[in-house]
Amino acid sequence: MKITKLDIEGFRSLRNISWSPGNLNLIIGPNGTGKSNLLRFLELISVSSQGRLGKYIQSLGGMDPIVWDGAATSIKFSMKTEPVGGELGQEEYELELVRLGSGSSYRIGQEHLINSHKVRKGTEKKPFTFLERHAKNAVIFKEHKRKFTTPEEFVADEENLLSIASGPFIHNKSIPPFQRALSSIAVYRDLNTSPDAIIRQPAIARMERRVDPDGQNLISVLHTLYTGDRDFKNDINSAMKAAFGDDFEELIFPPAADQRIQLRVRWRSLKREQSAAELSDGTLRFLFLLSGIGKSITRACHRRRRAGNRPTSVNASCYCRIRSRCLLTIADHTNYTFATTSGCFRRNTTDNNCSQMGKR
Repeated sequence: MKITKLDIEGFRSLRNISWSPGNLNLIIGPNGTGKSNLLRFLELISVSSQGRLGKYIQSLGGMDPIVWDGAATSIKFSMKTEPVGGELGQEEYELELVRLGSGSSYRIGQEHLINSHKVRKGTEKKPFTFLERHAKNAVIFKEHKRKFTTPEEFVADEENLLSIASGPFIHNKSIPPFQRALSSIAVYRDLNTSPDAIIRQPAIARMERRVDPDGQNLISVLHTLYTGDRDFKNDINSAMKAAFGDDFEELIFPPAADQRIQLRVRWRSLKREQSAAELSDGTLRFLFLLSGIGKSITRACHRRRRAGNRPTSVNASCYCRIRSRCLLTIADHTNYTFATTSGCFRRNTTDNNCSQMGKR
């Protein structure tokens, strides 16, 4: 799923913004202009589709600290995407969180999921509605427009209808793919690469296909995908060679004690492999970035600047691979999430995908 337009109202410093992202987007701006808040909102969208919106907002301190200027009465967003599952699939979704009084509680105000393909073709006057909600009045529509009214006792005040309309007994089988696409949005922040970090230690061998936001399960994910998915292995190898040249040979995962595995990198110029404990911070961060964008529909990547944390420079061919799979990169001041050559950055600017954020 590709987001083509996102409108946000009333969230933190994002009073009323409209954003039309490209394939890869670099957001640059001074402190306090909304870069991190855009990431936080993408995270909010993701957790809302997972049925965890109430706990997430509670972890932020409730509505009071997250509404614009502490005074907005609601948080709203509307999203347009490329249709999920074909031209008649879901392509427009909107959700409103209504603040209750001046406190930190809220309820879902409105929610809609629609497709307007036949309206654009002129064969229908109204878009097809997959689901709609007004407060606790929630309706899910089947493929042939038959509606199913959800009993109020199953409609939680703090959770959206999309999160509960995607189970195995759902009346419209085309809704779950859209819900899964939103749930797949992940926000990756800085990666701990200190000498005693978990990422540098042998990991318990188990099947994992998605990197956690803190990246500490990277070895398990790399082992699962690199040894079991030929396309993923080829992508990782191509990117590593683009970054490090022909000296890179491959990743290997020898066994360690207690059913654990190690991550090692084999270089043509060295007689023995380098373990994760010996790899540079930049190499680990680069593998983290590649694994995070390697198998998911949408990724949002974020990293604050620290001395020496840039990976080895990435050339244009690797950048283009990243660009095809990553949604958003945030840069604090002028320091980017991953290192690119100046030529790659100029190309991004020419494609109008580089946004300068200012105070609103």
